[in-house]
Amino acid sequence: MWGAAPGPVIFRLRNFKALPRDPHRNYLRNGGFEIPGPLPYAWGSGHWGVGDLPWAADMDLWRRHFLLDNTVAHSGKFSLKIVNEPGLPRLHADSAWFGLRTDPPADYTLSAWVKSDRDGLPVTLSCGETTTTAKGGTQWSRILLPGIAPAQMLIVRIVPGGDGILWIDDVQFQVSGQRTADFHPNSGDDALAQREADVDWSPPHRTPDIAAGRHTIGPVKPAKVSIDASGRFLLDGQPYLMHSLGLEFVSDLKMLDVTAQAGFPDVCLEIRASQTTEELKTYFDRCAELGLRVIPWLDGDIPIDRLRSHITTLRNHPALLCWYVFDEPSGERFAEADRRLKLAHELDPDHPALINYLSDKLTGHMGDIYSTDIYPIPHGLPMHAIQGAATMAAAAKSEHKPVWIWLQGTGYAYWMDREPTPRELSCMVYGSLIVGARGIYYFAQIPRTRECWAEMRALCVELSQLSPVLGSTDAAPAVTCDSKTVMVASYRHDNATWVVAVNTSREPCDARLRLSTKTTAVTVLFEGRKLKAAVGAWTDSFGPYERHVYRLAD
Repeated sequence: MWGAAPGPVIFRLRNFKALPRDPHRNYLRNGGFEIPGPLPYAWGSGHWGVGDLPWAADMDLWRRHFLLDNTVAHSGKFSLKIVNEPGLPRLHADSAWFGLRTDPPADYTLSAWVKSDRDGLPVTLSCGETTTTAKGGTQWSRILLPGIAPAQMLIVRIVPGGDGILWIDDVQFQVSGQRTADFHPNSGDDALAQREADVDWSPPHRTPDIAAGRHTIGPVKPAKVSIDASGRFLLDGQPYLMHSLGLEFVSDLKMLDVTAQAGFPDVCLEIRASQTTEELKTYFDRCAELGLRVIPWLDGDIPIDRLRSHITTLRNHPALLCWYVFDEPSGERFAEADRRLKLAHELDPDHPALINYLSDKLTGHMGDIYSTDIYPIPHGLPMHAIQGAATMAAAAKSEHKPVWIWLQGTGYAYWMDREPTPRELSCMVYGSLIVGARGIYYFAQIPRTRECWAEMRALCVELSQLSPVLGSTDAAPAVTCDSKTVMVASYRHDNATWVVAVNTSREPCDARLRLSTKTTAVTVLFEGRKLKAAVGAWTDSFGPYERHVYRLAD
């Protein structure tokens, strides 16, 4: 058990069951692919999200090649189906992390049942340092990989060695000598299946035009970047809400086109130590053409001379938003992060510079902007990210600094067994904004699920419209809500009062909202609804993790 923020963590354990010990215990989650969801829970094809073409530009194409199949299974109802075709990048299957500690010591055997649309398809199984290759055919066959050493972090990888269709099912990771041909689900799979069956993958309510998203259209207009005495991030003196897709790598400049076509105004690009200033400038130039502002996420291992070249060459580039000089420092690396921050300030005093800190350091951020990353889904709640943003906002207020937060935009890799649902993602975004965040990044690359990507695109529309509202310093009437699970905040802009509310629970609720001033008409933005208010109060229904934005004219 682990927490997503500093301080003590309270776990409530309930519904205990006494189960017979399974001598053939399977340590791998969802090896039978029976846990419900749009994609195989706890399985992906490497990396956080999809960063390669042609997939990233057409994720429906990717989903036709990596999917759950309910027509073919070795046991149960589902198998994982991987389709590899000539001319397309080769796909494979990776499990999410799992760890083992054994006493007394033992080694393990990995097994998987496979089937192909042709005989002789090579299939490689690997885990840790151990690998084997066998051939699949048109009938189900079992591949065994014995002799795997235990470790705190293991990943199972199943790789087709050629074009064709490969079905995978009943993957097991068992103590050698206790393996069995019969499939034994992981002891936690039943509870996971029950939990995930109740997960709502529908989007929050919105009109079709909002759901359709927007396109960012260039070129970028040069703008003066500043932070005012209220801690607002400004472009040419106007409040600016940063809303960025994070790209850990740019495999092709067309990835930037995909970002702009999705409607993002900003992009956060990780710049590796091996990348030259000339290469970085090509990214900046393309972003400027497309209308994207750039947050260069500079790897902490970039040589200082090259870092100096990056900053001095690009400090006047119209696409530059700020300098992101170090990511997640710890231990001795704090001093190096501070050194790079000081260098960025010296070389480019006209742009803010930030350090992104781990979530165990939410106060005392040395950069011009507070920033952290918190990824709780599916093992935590959206509130874990919101609470991190709230802690930063409380610390940043006296320092007059903006607050930005990396939110989880992908999954099916590493420890994140799936992506956030649209409602979970929307809740994290709106909850973070309510507590004071004024910058949202999504980590990282293109989401695998259609639902998560569509929610990001819709949020591009909504946050673009809300940017001047959330940046307003006009005094707003106080707002209250009678539901403990609904967060609310009020703002004053354009001769109107705006109220942002979000249900932080997976359970629906009705809530009564009340302003300290009288109003009779309430427009529900993005949803095409109107409500009537009596003496400044109105009632509305909130679905699971659902947000509502209200505009109340004078």
